[in-house]
Amino acid sequence: MKEQLSRRTFIKSLAMLGATAAGAGALAGCSSNSSASATTEPASGITWDRETEVLVCGYGAAGASCAIEAADNGAKVLIIEKAELPGGSMARCGGAIMGAGTKVQQELGVEDDADALYNWVKTCVNQNYELCPDDIIRTYAEHSGENVNWLQQMCTDYCGRDLFELGMAVENEGAQGNEATGDGGNGVTAGCLNAVGCEYDKFGISKAEAVARSHWAHSEGNAANSGPELFEPLYENINGKIKDGVISAEFKTALSKFITDEDGTVIGVVATTDSGSINIKATKGVMLATGGYCASDDMKMKFCQEALPYTTYMCYDCEGDGINAAMSIGADLYNMCNFYPIEVAQVYQYDPQYNDVFNSWLNMDDEGYMEVPAMNMAECHGGVRINTDAQVLDINGNPIPHLYASGNDVGTNIFGIPGNYPGCGCYVSFAFAYGRIAGQKLAAETAAE
Repeated sequence: MKEQLSRRTFIKSLAMLGATAAGAGALAGCSSNSSASATTEPASGITWDRETEVLVCGYGAAGASCAIEAADNGAKVLIIEKAELPGGSMARCGGAIMGAGTKVQQELGVEDDADALYNWVKTCVNQNYELCPDDIIRTYAEHSGENVNWLQQMCTDYCGRDLFELGMAVENEGAQGNEATGDGGNGVTAGCLNAVGCEYDKFGISKAEAVARSHWAHSEGNAANSGPELFEPLYENINGKIKDGVISAEFKTALSKFITDEDGTVIGVVATTDSGSINIKATKGVMLATGGYCASDDMKMKFCQEALPYTTYMCYDCEGDGINAAMSIGADLYNMCNFYPIEVAQVYQYDPQYNDVFNSWLNMDDEGYMEVPAMNMAECHGGVRINTDAQVLDINGNPIPHLYASGNDVGTNIFGIPGNYPGCGCYVSFAFAYGRIAGQKLAAETAAE
């Protein structure tokens, strides 16, 4: 069984060798070598430019779900986003979210539950590899169905439309078919539920046996990809909360480093804006949701040189800012050299009404078409370790107080390796699962002075 080398086990292995001098040189490859370095001092000695209860770094699937959940549980929330527009990777994905035991599945006669999804992800992701702890998989599976229902109801409440078009699945002979007709099999315009994105036969499962868990958002403009429609309910929910004064959002504001007190509790961040650096105080804690490091050649050189020939088509702003900042305060890293390569050129098409609403990593034309060149990648899958409460862990396995994470900043994830990918929509559903948990936990934290 292949062991995944983490920062913790790497450091321990050096200690066992007693290689003090060698360790210093070897660990240079595990340092950020960037401007991200921790600031530790009493809060009374810091001049704060902003103050909030919960600070969310990143406005994609993980950050948006965390912000909404924290606000719904009574916290005052500030979102900072490096890009000029919200959406992250989710707003330009294919348009699917994975879940088990959902209302859509029930209405279409698909029998499924959290136990079945847990067993599938465990088999798929951990076959011959220990890529994700069992308790992380279990917690994800238990929350996946309710999170699909949550987003579906949010779309009705805030967008006034149905997120999933059930009639399409019925018209195409039910939800169990893996090859939807009319759109190349991805289910966006020909069906709202299917089972695609995984090489089922390598696990001894036929296409007819595969459980349909990928829920596809409906595009009223019949676009081939419906990521914007999938993200829009979160966006409109947050806009409503901004009007109510419980959430605020600042763009072109990038996480630079964490500020901790003498006990190691995260009490805020230093962020970079066009006007310079600002200090933001977060009395209850910080959410890390900056999207990983797929756009950073510097990070690839340090952690995954196999990824250097690949550019990213997901998000040019995902340069490892959050991972570097977390490393500087002792966070453990995991699964750092794992990524999802795209070898052939592709064309994505979205409803053009969203062109200037959500972030895009490549230029789109007036009809919403985006050309993705060959030798691209979806994401880098490495990042920090978390526990089932979404707390970021240090190299000794202990939670770093008041620091949480989800999405592509997390290395202990369910994304697997190419060929062991659980299916379309698992990125979004994982980000939701631990994003919402983080939001609930952050809102319940005792506020620091």
